[in-house]
Amino acid sequence: MKKLIICVCTLFAMLPFCFAQKTDDMGKITLGVDVPTQINGLDKIQTEKIRTKLQQICTKNGIVSSWSTNNFVVRPTFDIYQFEAVEGGMQNIYVVKAELTLTISQIDGTIVNSINKTLKGSGNTKEKALTNCIADIPVTDEVFQTFLTEGKKKIIDYYQARCSDIMLKAKNYAKQEQYETAIAILMLVPEEVPCYKEIIDLTEEIYGAYQDKLCAQLTSAANAAIAVQDYYAAAEYLTQINPNSSCYSFAVNTFKKVEEKVSALEQRDWNFKMKQYDDSVQLEKMRIRAAKEIAVEYYRNQPDIYIQQFVK
Repeated sequence: MKKLIICVCTLFAMLPFCFAQKTDDMGKITLGVDVPTQINGLDKIQTEKIRTKLQQICTKNGIVSSWSTNNFVVRPTFDIYQFEAVEGGMQNIYVVKAELTLTISQIDGTIVNSINKTLKGSGNTKEKALTNCIADIPVTDEVFQTFLTEGKKKIIDYYQARCSDIMLKAKNYAKQEQYETAIAILMLVPEEVPCYKEIIDLTEEIYGAYQDKLCAQLTSAANAAIAVQDYYAAAEYLTQINPNSSCYSFAVNTFKKVEEKVSALEQRDWNFKMKQYDDSVQLEKMRIRAAKEIAVEYYRNQPDIYIQQFVK
């Protein structure tokens, strides 16, 4: 029997997958669906069907199922252990028996949870029998639900046990003014983790420092543009200044001066409106979402992971 073993290698020990993730997925428990491009004994279409089934299983159980910025992946192995032909009327019927193994593991290969599911399929050719075997994987099966429920609990426990270390690591990056890295690390922690409120409080603190740094850079660029009378460029820089940053009042006053330099005809093309946020709840939501967007962009720009496949 041949068995596929997957090894994942990355340039970062703690900073995980960098494939795109949606902003709204930040804070949720996500699993990277790690299916190789080819599984021994299966063609590309059949392999892709396994990927689709695995994504459906995750979705049915409330888990975001895609490559994501997460320390955990769900991986399948598919072992064919019996093929037999059953004599029929006009033609033989082929029956295949296989075993699907799913594992949740950290990127370093440490297994968190695993299950086995016996599968069976039939068809008038070996290929159709195998395809039907995969197509009949029951995505709502209770065994998959239990598997993912237990996996989610272990992932939550993982982050809770490391909450202090994660926060310390983020603080150290912030001290070095590597604010995007600090925010990205914090935003990996799921909302279900008990220390999540502490994570958010620290995220907002670091986000404020990040905005102050960005504010200084943007005001400097705006002043340079004003010096050469490039008022449109100056306005572009000023509009990027966050209302919660320390130099926001400067941005408002400077923008008013820039407006005076633009003719009435040109002003018709100006759509920017400086906005104050008085609602503290809305402001907090805005900051958290902005932090999530920073984290998503950070991981999007990281080097790709590499998947190596070995067959025993």
